[in-house]
Amino acid sequence: MLHRPDAPALRRIETEDGGLAYYEWPGDPSAPLAVFLHATGFHGRVWDQTIRALPPGYRALALDLPGHGQSGRRGPIAAWADSVAPVVAALDGLAIEGALAIGHSMGGYLAAMAALERPAAFRGLMFIDPV
Repeated sequence: MLHRPDAPALRRIETEDGGLAYYEWPGDPSAPLAVFLHATGFHGRVWDQTIRALPPGYRALALDLPGHGQSGRRGPIAAWADSVAPVVAALDGLAIEGALAIGHSMGGYLAAMAALERPAAFRGLMFIDPV
């Protein structure tokens, strides 16, 4: 059974790299947060079905990583490591603490690297097809 029929709000957080778009699903602001990070070539809305199936009591946020979806990028992405700083800037700008990070491929890499720089941002990490 799907628990989240509502469409997310498209929002934007400015970073030195031109800013990141993110999608925020309606939910109780005091509920635990799950942050979703997609794989190369995808975008934040790839997580729609997964987020709809989350158990009640979670909020959800999905980033469009640099150069993907609605997010900008100044110059080409030469390596995944180039995207760590904008993700960390988004975590800081959104004051994310104690969230569960779910990352697929590049998203898992970025979640791990961001967690090293901002340990308080995530209480747990889930990797799908990590590289």
